[in-house]
Amino acid sequence: MMLRVLALLCLVLSATPGALAHEISRSHSIWQVDGPRVTMRFTADARTATLLFNLYPDAASIEDAMARQVSGAISVARNGADCAMESPVEIGALGDGRLAVRAVYICAQSDGALDLEIAVFSALSATHLHIAQLEASDGARREVLLSRGHTRARFSPDSAAPQGRGFAAFIALGVTHILEGLDHLAFLAALLLLVRRWRDVIPLSLGFTIGHSITLGLAATGSIAPPGPAVEALIGFSILFVAAEAVLRPDKSAARTGLIAGAVLLAAALISGFTGGNLPAQVWIGLALLVACYGLWMSRGGDVQRVAILVSGLFGLVHGAGFAGILLESGLPEGRVLTTLLGFNIGVEIGQLIALGVAGIGIVLAQRTLAPPVRVQAHGLAVAVIAGMGSYWFLERAFMA
Repeated sequence: MMLRVLALLCLVLSATPGALAHEISRSHSIWQVDGPRVTMRFTADARTATLLFNLYPDAASIEDAMARQVSGAISVARNGADCAMESPVEIGALGDGRLAVRAVYICAQSDGALDLEIAVFSALSATHLHIAQLEASDGARREVLLSRGHTRARFSPDSAAPQGRGFAAFIALGVTHILEGLDHLAFLAALLLLVRRWRDVIPLSLGFTIGHSITLGLAATGSIAPPGPAVEALIGFSILFVAAEAVLRPDKSAARTGLIAGAVLLAAALISGFTGGNLPAQVWIGLALLVACYGLWMSRGGDVQRVAILVSGLFGLVHGAGFAGILLESGLPEGRVLTTLLGFNIGVEIGQLIALGVAGIGIVLAQRTLAPPVRVQAHGLAVAVIAGMGSYWFLERAFMA
């Protein structure tokens, strides 16, 4: 059985595409109003802008594709009346790898609510976020978060905040991040592989929740600042580690496996030292000690079920730092950090419950319809798939720039 799992792992690992790595893109716009004249400054990463060639394959350049998309995917209105673009957009490249677009709109009215629709990348990237900011004459800014399915915002002079997406937006962002983040879903699936009884799901989920809530709050408020690439690599390691737990037996073979895995990690640390990587040497050494000591503990009769909540909590700390990176990418509204954190965390929990519920239904159906030998093979296949994905993400994120 173990040989089959290892063979499947090699197959899955070799077939896992780079597109599976979780990534989010962001664009930003600043709007200034001077009577009937509305000026927009729009910036986006040039790498994200290459997606526009899917819409404009005949575009002469990335700037040409961006100019055409901005002209058609951004609309401005005042008091319900459309504003006209004064002249063709101006576009140029910034030194930090971003494209900058400037456009001026002329409205028929000089005051009233400003309605924006910004859908430059929403049709091309499900996880794309756009932050629109209205800059007042005194320098104060009001902002709103936009994403796929929520591309409209209204800045009203009679309200203290834009009538766009607020608390509910960050709940939706949390749900989306879980359900569209394949790495987080893989970790939850790996946790389910450890479950013997359905009631064991509750402490596992609780440990993960406590862990990610702690680091999400600390990182989002600036108390800690873990490097993003290292966090993403450790998320991949967490998936591999938990998947391995599901097949390791509490006997002498666990000690041997742990020592071999620790040696492999130390070798990877040496390679990283010569070639460069995203994980410092002390992290590699810490991971090597973790797997070696865990294997020795299991070989002496250690029960994975008894420490499952601690393991889920430990790796929940890592995933929480990853959640914080996405939240910071979206921009934290000034003066609403706590409510934003609460909304995002609620969204994460909702997404987590949905994922666990769907997976649970699938497991129950499998138990009722599949013969015992087939269930054993399905379990091995699931372990191989999840471990392969975790291995890929861990190595790719640890070594790739």
